Amino acid sequence: MSTISNNLIHTASACCSILKKTTFRGLFISSLLSVVMMISSADVRATHLAGGQITYVEAGNNGLDYDVTFTFYRDCAGLAGAIPTATAIINASSANAGANFNTVAPGVNLGEIVPLCLTATSTCTGGPTEGRARWDYTVTITLPSKETDWVFSSEYNARNGAITTGPSGPMYVFSTLNNTIFPYNNAPSFANDPAAFIYINEAFCFNNGAVDIDGDSLAYSLITPLRNATTPVTYIGPYSATQPLISSPPVTIDPATGDVCMLPTAIDVTVMAILVEEYRGGVLIGSVERDIQVSVLVGPDALPSMDGINGTNTYFDTIPEGCIYTFITNSFDTDAGQCVTMTTTAATVPFFNSFSTAGGCPSLVRPTGTFDFSPGVGDVRSQPYCFTVTVRDDFCAINGQQVRAFCLYVIDFTADFTASAPACVGEGVNFYSVQPFKPSYRYNWDFGAGSVSSLAQDTAANPIGVTYTTPGAKTVQLTIIGPGGCSVDTSKVITINSLPLATYTSSATSMSKCAGDTVSFTNLGTVGPGVSHAWDFGLLGFPASSNIENPAPVIYLTDAPITTTHTVTNQFGCIASDTVNFTINQTPTADFSTNAPGCTGINYAVDFINTGT
Repeated sequence: MSTISNNLIHTASACCSILKKTTFRGLFISSLLSVVMMISSADVRATHLAGGQITYVEAGNNGLDYDVTFTFYRDCAGLAGAIPTATAIINASSANAGANFNTVAPGVNLGEIVPLCLTATSTCTGGPTEGRARWDYTVTITLPSKETDWVFSSEYNARNGAITTGPSGPMYVFSTLNNTIFPYNNAPSFANDPAAFIYINEAFCFNNGAVDIDGDSLAYSLITPLRNATTPVTYIGPYSATQPLISSPPVTIDPATGDVCMLPTAIDVTVMAILVEEYRGGVLIGSVERDIQVSVLVGPDALPSMDGINGTNTYFDTIPEGCIYTFITNSFDTDAGQCVTMTTTAATVPFFNSFSTAGGCPSLVRPTGTFDFSPGVGDVRSQPYCFTVTVRDDFCAINGQQVRAFCLYVIDFTADFTASAPACVGEGVNFYSVQPFKPSYRYNWDFGAGSVSSLAQDTAANPIGVTYTTPGAKTVQLTIIGPGGCSVDTSKVITINSLPLATYTSSATSMSKCAGDTVSFTNLGTVGPGVSHAWDFGLLGFPASSNIENPAPVIYLTDAPITTTHTVTNQFGCIASDTVNFTINQTPTADFSTNAPGCTGINYAVDFINTGT
């Protein structure tokens, strides 16, 4: 129940007590009705809640103390209600622990958050332009135990009565904590206040600039804002938690960066909630919900914009440890008479060096931002380092702006490689850089003495098929040149083994052989332990093959050209072959015919006729 509602009950009770004692009944009833009407009117008009969030930082005591901050954004055009006041209430609860208790937090007014032009004044300072003020309430809360389900929350009444999309009544914001995991968690903080005002028919992107000092992985989503711990707000059609305003194309949120983009096509005052979840080793360790009231304004302002890294449409990059990394981003604005500024939260990145701009207000030259980073060995991690860049024009009364996230992955930068060696002379060797391939990297290889390679192989990330003409130990060096010209190198020794000799002689090469003759074969090549031989005597040989160094004689029963092969595999697995060709001749036949028997004497002749070969 709101403070004003409590006051109403207490006032009515007091008045009823007086009623029993007074004799001026008519006057009193008239006064009571006036008081009730006045208080009820104040309750309806106390529509000042325009968003908020709860964050926390671990403060010691073995993961039990946390500095918890409730941030409240006040619509300065609404009447004051339960807050802002000097203090606010933050609740801590855990179903596992059976705990539920409130803590009073002192507050401080951090002032206007709306980007106004120089001549404008907002309702926060008595001016006509709608404004938003930020209040932070911070207190140290000691938790009684370590649990997986701690919830910090605040609930206050009431939301802005000007909301056109349905949500009304109290605003409930929360964050969650699992303090059973060490190192103890710190909630993401927001480097940017929410974008309260955007312009109709203008493509718009905004990023809240969530920063996690623990390096946990962050995931973003749009959820339904809450009235209390169990009751979501109600949208009227066609509005919803994921489409809280009329936009074409529809509203989107990047789950990896938190960029919220839209192109509003209708005048709306709406509410959206962004949930930022933290994961460590795949375990949900905490979350923060940010509740945001957004107003779509009519205005002739063409919003400024920016490109990505080095003029591309890419807002991610992978950078090597130990190397200076520099990039630029350019801004644009079609309103020629407006100046543009560029700012960034890049200083939240641990290895940030500098940011500078060329151009920008007061000149009409669109600013170009130059970013410089120097990641070290300790900055390598699987999660990206994200920061935001804001471009803002000087449109009056409320500046137009865009906010985008830029994210950098820092990877281990070492020039390590593997190779398919040991290998044999003449055999292709494959080399593989362990470093993930990046088009911005340059690779230089020196494969050592006796290598045969092309320019393409010398400069490839993973050269394939490098051969060697000589055996021995080969020193191979890889140099990787990263962005900015920094380089790392390494060298390894690989072994190239010699080929065996497979030479041999055959008795068929020194003398003619005929079908049915035996042919012997003698190895003249490599011998010794671990050496194997494989003979192929051709299909007409008997036997047709052998694995003996000096095989038994082979018989060829048919005359024909013969091709024989001797293959030798040495102890290193290297293979060599030799081939000998010879001819098996036809075996002659010795036969004849004769007219014998005959008679003796000179008048009788015996004839002999060769009928063989």
